[in-house]
Amino acid sequence: MKKKIVFLTGTRADFGYIKSLIDVCIESNLYEVFIFVTGTHLEKKHGYTIDEINNYGYKDVYSYSNREDGDLMDIMLAKAMQGFSAFVKDIRPDLVVVMGDRIEMLAATLVGCLNNILTVHVQAGDVSGTIDDSMRHAISKMAHVHLCANDIAMNRLIRMGENKDNIFIIGSPSVDNILYGDLPSIEEVRKMYKITFEEYAILAFHPVTTEFNDTKRQIKNLVDTVIDSGLNYVVIHPNNDMGYEFIFEEYKRFDNHDKVQIFSSIKYECFLRLMSFSDFMIGNSSSAIIEAPYFSIPVVNIGTRQQGRGLTDNIFNCSYDKKDIMNNIKKALDYSGETTGAYGSGKSSELFIDILNSNKLWRISKQKKFNYGD
Repeated sequence: MKKKIVFLTGTRADFGYIKSLIDVCIESNLYEVFIFVTGTHLEKKHGYTIDEINNYGYKDVYSYSNREDGDLMDIMLAKAMQGFSAFVKDIRPDLVVVMGDRIEMLAATLVGCLNNILTVHVQAGDVSGTIDDSMRHAISKMAHVHLCANDIAMNRLIRMGENKDNIFIIGSPSVDNILYGDLPSIEEVRKMYKITFEEYAILAFHPVTTEFNDTKRQIKNLVDTVIDSGLNYVVIHPNNDMGYEFIFEEYKRFDNHDKVQIFSSIKYECFLRLMSFSDFMIGNSSSAIIEAPYFSIPVVNIGTRQQGRGLTDNIFNCSYDKKDIMNNIKKALDYSGETTGAYGSGKSSELFIDILNSNKLWRISKQKKFNYGD
């Protein structure tokens, strides 16, 4: 019988990352593939992006809502565990694949570990700011197999006590889409989303949960500066971390503003094409750190959310101060360099299927042990 693999997705972003891994498993015809959809995919204010997943025509897509208005992050975690636990009890998978550092991924990893199911963590060993950093490393301590973007991430996992034999470097799957994916033309994207700008920047800003009490000031300063810059912007709504309501409220100032077009979500391939033609990116999104360098697009990286990630010379770091943000927008507009991304060569899906097809993966012990390096 074919082994059963479950991919979990909780946001538009992580689905864009794992899509190439899902596709290569289906194309191999060696595995029975399931997609468990939860998180912001099922929220209308975040674009109800489960529709995008369904439009790809996948056979086994299951949805479970882990959030109601007013739920805090710990409640969302508990609900995600409950829903995913019932799901795995029903289908009895051989492998669970999680990606990154979100609440839903932590929930699935805990369920996998506690039910003695081999669990793979994609983008393991990376770093990011805010509470995401803690969740990513907690996932790594529970997961059995680690798929890393680069040597830096691998070495970080080894220092955390993970067994080197269970760590594989495959790069970031998102780079597969950039270097080898079938991206739409910019004309198709502009038509699909009715984007009228020829020149524009992309704004993607998410709340920093550990700076919750300062979120109102942070987003007010950013919106003030965006308006004062006089430039065109394509704005993407934030994720659903604590404090996102403040961002939604502040974005109301963009209503009827002829230099700003705002979207709850943009299909991942379309987002990449928009990025490739943008003047710069601004905010604190991981896509600016991981994907933008492959297009040599300058980035104004605001605040601490991406603190500690391997940054390339196209990225201009700044505080939440309005003057600082404006100065770095000017630097981004003057940037004319070329960069090389640090997250792989676009072969993640090929490396992933090779690992799945090896006997080594399926022999990895589900009994985690701390590696002391001796």
